[in-house]
Amino acid sequence: MSITLAFIGHADPSTAARASAYEDAVLTLLTDHGSRVLARGRALPGQDPSLPYEVHLIWFPDRDALNSYMEDPRRHALLAAFGDVFTSKQAVEIELLGETSLI
Repeated sequence: MSITLAFIGHADPSTAARASAYEDAVLTLLTDHGSRVLARGRALPGQDPSLPYEVHLIWFPDRDALNSYMEDPRRHALLAAFGDVFTSKQAVEIELLGETSLI
C-alpha cells in the first residue's frame, strides 16, 4: 500500500538557505527508493517567519520504501553535514482526498 507523506519544516532566516540546500540534496535520494516528490514549495519572502519554510508531499510505494529512505546512510551523512537546519519539523502520513493529478 502506498504512502503519501506531508513534510512541514520551519526555518528561521539565518538557517533558511542551509535548509534549502539540505533539501535539494536529500530529496534526490528518493528515486533510489522508488519514491518521488509530488510537490515541494517554500514560503514567499516577506511572509510571517513563524509560518513553515518548506512544505513537501512525498509518495512512497510502500512502508519498506519509506523505512529504507529514512535509514539510508547517505541521508544520515547529509544530516550530519548540514546539521539541524529546521527549527521544527513535522511529517504526517496523509490520505489524498478527491481528484488529484499528483500521482
